[in-house]
Amino acid sequence: MSTKIKLQALLLALLVAVGVFPVQAQDEEGDQGSRFADMETTRVRAMSQSTARALEDAQQFLSPTAENEGDPVPEPNPQAALKELNDLTMSRYPAFEQAEIYFLFGYAYYLLEDYPQVIRYWRMVVDEEDANLPLRVRTMRNLGQVHYIVEEYQAALDFFLEWMSYQEIIGPSDYALVGNIYYTMDDHPNALVNLERAINIREEAGEIGQENWYALQRSIYYARGDYPTVIEILEKLIAYYPNVRYWRELGSMYAELEQERNQMIAYDLAWLQDGLTSESQALGLAYMYVAAGAPLQAAEILIKGIEDGLVEETEKNLLSVGQFYYNAREIEEAATWTERAAAVAETGDTYGWLTNIYIEAARYEDAYDAATDALELGGLDEPDQIRLQAGNALFSMYRYDEALAQFRAVRSERYRENAQTWIRFVENEAAKDRAFRADGIDLDAIREDIYGQL
Repeated sequence: MSTKIKLQALLLALLVAVGVFPVQAQDEEGDQGSRFADMETTRVRAMSQSTARALEDAQQFLSPTAENEGDPVPEPNPQAALKELNDLTMSRYPAFEQAEIYFLFGYAYYLLEDYPQVIRYWRMVVDEEDANLPLRVRTMRNLGQVHYIVEEYQAALDFFLEWMSYQEIIGPSDYALVGNIYYTMDDHPNALVNLERAINIREEAGEIGQENWYALQRSIYYARGDYPTVIEILEKLIAYYPNVRYWRELGSMYAELEQERNQMIAYDLAWLQDGLTSESQALGLAYMYVAAGAPLQAAEILIKGIEDGLVEETEKNLLSVGQFYYNAREIEEAATWTERAAAVAETGDTYGWLTNIYIEAARYEDAYDAATDALELGGLDEPDQIRLQAGNALFSMYRYDEALAQFRAVRSERYRENAQTWIRFVENEAAKDRAFRADGIDLDAIREDIYGQL
């Protein structure tokens, strides 16, 4: 936790009034049971009038008030307060009044953020057995907070636990702060006990805990591998403190439990809030949609990711969009995105996939060109497969001799039988073509009439 946040926590808890004022009751309801439940009945010795007058100026510097009603309140002047306090002759005052003065010293140094001096003077208050007990007790709490600020966690914990032992009512914020200290010290069991006391007090009163209480609670259960409980806590965070990051975390927890549908829903809700922050998250959601039988939504996710700069415009990602459209039977869109992938391709495989799309779209000239590009670029896993596709495109344009040349170029065992089948078929169709033409039938005119200009 940053020093700034720790300071804010301390400022909320420190008394505005100092030294000579009585202890205030707790603002929050909490657990009962202290070893000094009758602390309020403890005799408190009143400061003499002469001592009170001697401290008036120092107190005014530390906690100034407006001169007239409606005037702005002046800023505290701890340096001036220290000058007043240093002019006092401490031996003139009894021990319980010296403790009140030491408290003022500590408060002045606190305002100056001189924490070693704060600790020095406030420890003198706590160690003074003749000090009024309410002063000693609230100083224990303040010391705990200052030690926490300077990251002396064991000392902070000791003072807080000592302070708590005097309390009849302990508020949820105090339990949470102690839980935070335990967590910082890697004592997760005690951290959880105190955090859950804080949360339960609030929730049993029909209220909600602070966001960071639930966040620490979630972290502890996550470290234990208790993902169902983490999910329950995340559901509270989503309800009480809506933030897209909790939807992402919820998706991750469902992934750990292999609940793919819930994972997809959580990530999708994060996506709708522009809450996916990495390429892997966007790709993961897209492939979840593919697995769920929704390739069109998968394509739309990747396109938005590319447009937003979240997903890199690589051959692989562009090809994925094309394949998603192909699976959705959006053939023209599939061709457009696969063309973009092929334009940045380093091998001929993407051109090979583009050849297949063109054939399905009956764009045979484009298919043959793509197959040619694939073979020229090289690096193909299955070049004979591309030759079969090229032959298919040529045959569909009635370019029988060129088609046969492609099929006869196939050498691999895997595709040889397929190529031979094609060769027999094309030779048979070529013979029919020649026979029709010999009988005076204008096949070109017929084909143009039926299929349009090739």
